[in-house]
Amino acid sequence: YGKYEQKYHLRIWRKSGNKWPQDQVTVMDSSSEMLASNVAHPMVFVSQKDNLLAVIGKEGIGTLDTRTGDVKDRLPVPDVAGRRPVITFTQDGRYALSGDGEGNVWVAELRDLDRRPRKFAAQAGEITGLALSPDGTRLATAGRENRIRVWDLNAFLYGDQRTAGK
Repeated sequence: YGKYEQKYHLRIWRKSGNKWPQDQVTVMDSSSEMLASNVAHPMVFVSQKDNLLAVIGKEGIGTLDTRTGDVKDRLPVPDVAGRRPVITFTQDGRYALSGDGEGNVWVAELRDLDRRPRKFAAQAGEITGLALSPDGTRLATAGRENRIRVWDLNAFLYGDQRTAGK
């Protein structure tokens, strides 16, 4: 992952059996600012079948077609206090979660970034950290007020939002 000749490169290796190839690599070249970043950010495959990769960049969250290098969809994510907000992806590649300066967690569906993200109030002030449980059912939020809260993510995504807090 790096910048060369005014283009951004993302290298993708495909595992063959139990070995990683040394030279069979897909290099995705893009002049899109979506890949521009001075810091490593998480990435997740949205669907290996569709070859979509979700990335966090200067412009927010985007999904890239790994066959062509084109940005398929993008969702602007505003800065919080002059810096990138905390953002994480679910392990299954379905959702991006981000915290804002007012204590809300925003949940965007990665397969449809044009759809308005859902939100819930998680903290009294700025969200400073997000962590998902290994099984993806719980979300921990840290707030500027030095409080950590744990949420039932499945209740928010699939059920009654009023019972999501624990």
